[in-house]
Amino acid sequence: MFKSAWDGIHIISDSMKERVERSKNVGMTMVIDTCVGLQMLRDLLQISNKYIDHWKCSYGVSAVMPSNILHQKLEMLNEHNINTYPGGTLLEAAIIQKNCQSYMVRAKEIGFHSVEISDGTITLPSARRRNTILCALENGLTPITEVGKKDPLKQPSPNELADQILQDLYWGAEYVVVDARESGYGIGIFDEKGDLKMDVFSKLLSSAGKKVEKIIWEAPQKKQQVALIKHIGPNVNLGNVNPMDILSLESLRLGLQYETLRDIADESAKSGRWDPEAIEAIDKIENCSNIRKK
Repeated sequence: MFKSAWDGIHIISDSMKERVERSKNVGMTMVIDTCVGLQMLRDLLQISNKYIDHWKCSYGVSAVMPSNILHQKLEMLNEHNINTYPGGTLLEAAIIQKNCQSYMVRAKEIGFHSVEISDGTITLPSARRRNTILCALENGLTPITEVGKKDPLKQPSPNELADQILQDLYWGAEYVVVDARESGYGIGIFDEKGDLKMDVFSKLLSSAGKKVEKIIWEAPQKKQQVALIKHIGPNVNLGNVNPMDILSLESLRLGLQYETLRDIADESAKSGRWDPEAIEAIDKIENCSNIRKK
């Protein structure tokens, strides 16, 4: 069972307590794997498996990795109940080569739980997109679709993105990823500087309604993660998280970094729950002493 070294000390604000009690399908963190070796993965799982929900072998890395290494990685991830899938670009390559059906069969055989279905590079007609989702389901895989284009000059309109999200969910996608690539610049809900485009983001939020919990927002940059946490809350689904940023992101979600703690501190002071000038109660200090003795 997970135990923090700080158990017994109240450091999480009431507004963030919902994060502590989350389940595996709420407030998900999707990690992007571009070149993680076995030892690094063991280390990551040892210290942060509690905070990893999805693991994506980005674009085509699973095709250029030794098969025995890939199998071992997936076995380790599966032991921790982490959802695994290859990147959507690999499926697009299979579709071009007319190998979509065999791709699904092989993905299952390799040990992936899910597949990502996208058309970020190619053009995939609606009927083909729907059939690809159904093909994944028929082969015992969870379909996770991705919306958006890789080319910054070919970005869909907010309405097109919103419609595609709802359509994919209706067709059977379990989750929909809003593409931001591994850079987060000039794609999806982010502008050329990596800042949130409020017109696009607001449109997707309003269209999704309660289905927003089925959206995974790719946000590789810290400022993007902060912005989405502030707008949606600590249990926002975030993707394309660098493996080395897993614990950093979790501390952001819990209000334990400057970017999220400052708002909690300001609000607590304004509401009177915390007075910067007040001396800490003696019983609190005694409680600390008792914890040290234990």
